[in-house]
Amino acid sequence: MNNNKNLLINLIWIIPAIIAFLLALIPTLKYQWPLSWDTISTILSAQLYAKYGFVLINPFINAPYGDNINYPPLFYLLLAFLGNITHVNLYQIARVLQPF
Repeated sequence: MNNNKNLLINLIWIIPAIIAFLLALIPTLKYQWPLSWDTISTILSAQLYAKYGFVLINPFINAPYGDNINYPPLFYLLLAFLGNITHVNLYQIARVLQPF
């Protein structure tokens, strides 16, 4: 009886997480391209890191002088790393990572 109660309590936490993940998969599977400008700017920044390595100025923003990067680039570096390792387009990698 006690084991069934513990299993039920665990399922109460797991089932909403699974439902949220499946709901996040809907736009990923339905649309070919990312949905917002934020994702596209993330991909452009990842392309910057993939081409030039770790930089502190983004020339895509406020061209031709560029603008300072004032935030941690962990996700951009992850995209660039996965793109360099797998040789897959960064748009496809961002599309796969979108639900996460």
